[in-house]
Amino acid sequence: AETLRDQYVSLAKVGDALFDLGALDEARRTFTASLDLARRFPQLLGETPQGLRDLAFVQERLGEVEAKMGASAEAGRRMREALDIVCALGERFPERPDYASTRERLRLRIAELGTAPKPPE
Repeated sequence: AETLRDQYVSLAKVGDALFDLGALDEARRTFTASLDLARRFPQLLGETPQGLRDLAFVQERLGEVEAKMGASAEAGRRMREALDIVCALGERFPERPDYASTRERLRLRIAELGTAPKPPE
């Protein structure tokens, strides 16, 4: 399982570098591969806070790639998935201020994208 997480971290770092270079298609492919690994963590390790944080992180990064590529709806969807995970972590671990700050950052980013879900009528 540690080897799997090491691969995840390496792919995420490569994805960040590609994003910074403006190689968006390659960054999206790399982050998608990282996401595929992160989705396996719960099966192998259970729903650990670290595994859930990893999943939220890569969803957020994919959202940033999608936003940069002009796919605001897809970016918003990914950001909302990350937000859902972070909100759940914040409820389970209220003593962790980083969850609250990440939650607020994601909420602001979703609002910037203009993709917040419509309130029920």
